[in-house]
Amino acid sequence: MNGEKKKSVESPGRGSWLLRWPARLLLPVLMLLFALAVSLLGHRLRVSELDASVLQTEQQRLRERLALEQGRLTQATGQGDMGQARRLVAGLALHEGLMQAWLIEEDGRIAAALSRAEIGRRLSTVLIALPPAERDALMALQQAVPSELRLRTTNGPGQARLLFGAVGVEPARLLLVRVDISHALAVRQAQARSDLLQQLLLTLLSVSLFGLLLHLLWFRRADQLRHTAVQLGRGDLSARAGLRGADELALIGRAVDLMASDLQQRQTELQQLADRISHSPVVVMTWRNAEGWPARYVSDSIALWGYRRQDLLSGRLRYADLMHPEDLPRIAGEVARHLAQGPDEYRQEYRIRHGDGRWMWIEDRTWLVRDAAGQVVDIHGVLLDVSELHAARAELAIQVRRLHEAEAHARLGSWTYDVGPGRGWWSAQMYALFNADPSAGVPSFEDFIARVHEADQPAVRMMLQSFAQGVTPERNVEVFRRHPDLGPARWFSVTIYPELGAEGRIQRFVGTTLDVTETRQAEATLRRINIELEQRVEARTRELTELNQSLESFVYTVSHDLKAPLRGIEGYGRLLLEEHAQQLDAEGRLFAERIQEGTLRMGQLIDDLLAYARMERRAISVQDVELASVLGQVIEDARTDLERGGVVLELEVPQAPLGVRVDREGLMLALRNLLANAIKFSAASQPPRVRIAVRRLGPEASAAIELRLSDNGVGFDMAYHDRIFEIFQRLHRMEDYPGTGVGLALVRKAMQRMGGTVRAESRPGEGATFVLTLPAAVFRPQEPGAA
Repeated sequence: MNGEKKKSVESPGRGSWLLRWPARLLLPVLMLLFALAVSLLGHRLRVSELDASVLQTEQQRLRERLALEQGRLTQATGQGDMGQARRLVAGLALHEGLMQAWLIEEDGRIAAALSRAEIGRRLSTVLIALPPAERDALMALQQAVPSELRLRTTNGPGQARLLFGAVGVEPARLLLVRVDISHALAVRQAQARSDLLQQLLLTLLSVSLFGLLLHLLWFRRADQLRHTAVQLGRGDLSARAGLRGADELALIGRAVDLMASDLQQRQTELQQLADRISHSPVVVMTWRNAEGWPARYVSDSIALWGYRRQDLLSGRLRYADLMHPEDLPRIAGEVARHLAQGPDEYRQEYRIRHGDGRWMWIEDRTWLVRDAAGQVVDIHGVLLDVSELHAARAELAIQVRRLHEAEAHARLGSWTYDVGPGRGWWSAQMYALFNADPSAGVPSFEDFIARVHEADQPAVRMMLQSFAQGVTPERNVEVFRRHPDLGPARWFSVTIYPELGAEGRIQRFVGTTLDVTETRQAEATLRRINIELEQRVEARTRELTELNQSLESFVYTVSHDLKAPLRGIEGYGRLLLEEHAQQLDAEGRLFAERIQEGTLRMGQLIDDLLAYARMERRAISVQDVELASVLGQVIEDARTDLERGGVVLELEVPQAPLGVRVDREGLMLALRNLLANAIKFSAASQPPRVRIAVRRLGPEASAAIELRLSDNGVGFDMAYHDRIFEIFQRLHRMEDYPGTGVGLALVRKAMQRMGGTVRAESRPGEGATFVLTLPAAVFRPQEPGAA
């Protein structure tokens, strides 16, 4: 046993013997070995590159020399100067590394060579002395006289590298050369070996210095980093490496510190999240994939449901036992299907029994965790009490049902059309109004137009085209008929409301479609009744016209017939008083004076009645009048009465012209009567005072004009306000204040016909104020005397 234990201790890691060495030693050694291997490999590659480079250089040099000699030899042989040709061939001996050169005749004899002994001999006999590889290369170049220069390379004895060249010489000769490039290669290789030696010495020095730096700077700090990692692994998230510098170890140290800070922050956030979940309405649970779904994790917020988390975690209470018996089979089936087929994320709603016994609706958002074999190991759920949401949904369903019932009773359909996607929506009543099938969806534009009466289709088509273009139709209310093929004739009124988006463009049309058939039928009946009424009005108007004409004749006749005897009575009474007064006693003269006064009052009454009748029937001329000019004329006409009675007249009229739209003659009649009454009823005051004030009832130019005419006379009780404007109604005795009782009735009649109003304000003994309200002029009137 001990031997086996010792053996396991001594060889803890077969195949990992490198780990037995400390990194401070192992790393420099490995780096040195790696550097040596890289240097040797680089030297090997460089030597190969040098061979290729030297071969390419020598081939180029030989190609250029043979091309030059080709031209010279061709010229010499063409002139029959073989001596010159031999001198040219002999001159090739100056080419570095060139060992042999032959100018071969067409029959294979050597015409010129570096060696005089070879001249005249056949090439084949000369080549016998050469190694087979060289002989084969030269014989291959001799087989055919090349039209262009040819080169071949081969290895000679030992490490010699040979280069052979052949070029044709006119007319049928061939120049062959044999060049040894071994010397050039040897020079370059010697230089490469020298460079390799220098590189190895420099590498050894660098690795030694680097190892020293690693020993001094790296491993001490690495040990500090290791110690920090151990502390973090033990759960001390406050540990920090605290390494400084810009090297990788310092970066790793900062990364470790950053990771520790991040882990510490996440730990804090997780704790805060757990606290938030515990204080939120959300319950988080994890179940095992086992019967009854036993809980592995339950958040503290389960207390909101009236349970303790320990009851679920200990198994004393199973989650499945909390479900409503009616929901449990459905939920179990859905969970089994998701476990078997997926998807692994799903949502469910079911009822859970609260700790107090009531049932509450839960929204369960679940996701499954599977192992590598695809088996579910954990079931996570986020649970939320949505009982209020279910109650709101139920209430919403009731409201929707009521809306549908209301639309059905009112025969009113609602709809929307989204401009962007070109998608519409219809309420159930819309389908009923147009006999459409709800299962087929909202009809297309063309299908909808086909359901409209042919006479109304153009207008409906323009409306739908405006919808498609996102433009508000010219009319926001459109009335049309349903197509006769869909049943009895029905009229519909469509009301359109555009909705604007963020950019101010129309993004949706919302509207209603109302069955207005009964309204249209009522309108037709109303039009028929209106026609009948107009006919009756015309007949009544003719009757009234005839009556007015008769009344006018009657008034004229009455005034003439009544005034004629009055004039006689008044004349005889005057003669009686003037010529026979001495024959009458005092009582007789009194009776005669009373007769005279009675005839005058009767004449005045007849005149007032005539004026009232004329005001009732005469055609008025409403025009724009400057109020100040009318007031000035009325005051001027009453100037004598004002001065005789010592009346103090006060005027408050704005300087800016005030125009009123009235009948000038009617307004003057009303103002004369009101001013005369003010003078009459204030005669006993000391002094008599009449005030006329004019103002506009608003800042607008179209605001009405108010004229107030006040006096400090006897006044009246407001209980008789309406009575004073009735004809023949008087509040004072004739002996005290003479009059016919027609004046204020004339004022009210004139104001009614001009579109104005009159009212009075008074108290007994405090005077009276009459207020006229007049419509403002449409245009600013011209000043008197203006052009």
